[in-house]
Amino acid sequence: MPWALANYHHKEGHASQRVAFRCSGGVVVTATAGTVLGSGDISARDYASAMVLPGGIIARRRSDAALPCRGGGRRGVVTHFSDGARRRLLTRLMALDWGACDAHFLTLTWHEGYTHDATHWHYLLKLWRQRLERRYPGRVAGGLWRLELVPRKSGASKGVTAPHYHCVVYWKRACAPSDDGFRRWASATWNGLCENGDAHHLVHGVDCKRIHERNGRGRLLSYLVKYVAKPSEARLVDAHGDVRTIGRAWGVWGSLPLVTVCALHVTLEGWKALVSAIRAHGVRIRSWYLSHVSDLALGVRVYGGFDELWRSLALERMTGVEVA
Repeated sequence: MPWALANYHHKEGHASQRVAFRCSGGVVVTATAGTVLGSGDISARDYASAMVLPGGIIARRRSDAALPCRGGGRRGVVTHFSDGARRRLLTRLMALDWGACDAHFLTLTWHEGYTHDATHWHYLLKLWRQRLERRYPGRVAGGLWRLELVPRKSGASKGVTAPHYHCVVYWKRACAPSDDGFRRWASATWNGLCENGDAHHLVHGVDCKRIHERNGRGRLLSYLVKYVAKPSEARLVDAHGDVRTIGRAWGVWGSLPLVTVCALHVTLEGWKALVSAIRAHGVRIRSWYLSHVSDLALGVRVYGGFDELWRSLALERMTGVEVA
C-alpha cells in the first residue's frame, strides 16, 4: 500500500485522533484534530471544507445560499473544454500518487491529413492505446488524455481549427521503457495511423518527455496544468458554420494510482487562518496568484507535495481546522 492511515487514540467518553499519513517515498506526516472528533463542534459550524491530495490541497468555502445551484442532471452535448471539465481534470491530476509509478508526457498531432470528424480522432487514439498495450504487455498501468483544439499556424489549412492530444502514460513500477525507444515507437505508430508515409510528420508529429519530480511536485503539476488543463473556448465548426460535438474533451484509462489523503472540516475562523497561511506560502514561493488569494474566494488550489504543504501551512496547529 503506498499510503496508510494509522495511530488512533481513544479516551474516555470521546475520541481524539492522531493520524499518520505515509507516502510511497517513506515520508510520514502526523496530524491531530483541532477539536475532539465526534463532538460535532466543527461539523455543525462548517464554513468550508478541504481535500488533501498527493499533489496539493483543494479548499472550498460554502457559497451564498441565495445563489442559484448549478450542475447536476444529464450532461448535454460536449462542444468544448468547459470550466467544469477543467476542474474535474485538475482534481484528477492532483489525486495521482506520482511517486508510485513512472510516466511519459506526449503530444500527438496531425499535419494535413486530419478530418473534421471528432469520432475519427477518438478512434485513432483508441487504436494507438491498443497498440501501446500490445507493444508493452503488462507494463502500462493506465493513462490520461486531453483533446485540445487550436487554429493551425501554417500549411494549406492555416487558421482552421485542428485537433491534437495531450497524453500522460503511466507505467507500472520499474516497467518504463527507455525514453528514446519509446519516443521512436510512439512516433512511428502514430504516423502509421494518421499520416502514414509523411516523413515530416514522422519527425514532428509526436513530442515525448519523461515526467519527473526533481524540481518538486508543485513544479511538475504547474507544468502539466499549463498544457493538459489549459483553458480553451475553441469549438469545432463545420462548413455551414454549425458547431459540432467533440465527443469527450478528456478521459482516463487503466488503473491509475488515485489517492485522497484526508478531508478537512473548516470553520470561519479556520478559513481565515488557512487563506492567510496560503497567502504567506504564495509569497515564499513567489506565486502572485496564491499571495493575493482573498478570504471571499469560493475556492483555491495549492499545488505541491502534501507533506511539504502540511508543514508549510502549519495545518496541525491551525485553530478551526479538523481532520475528517
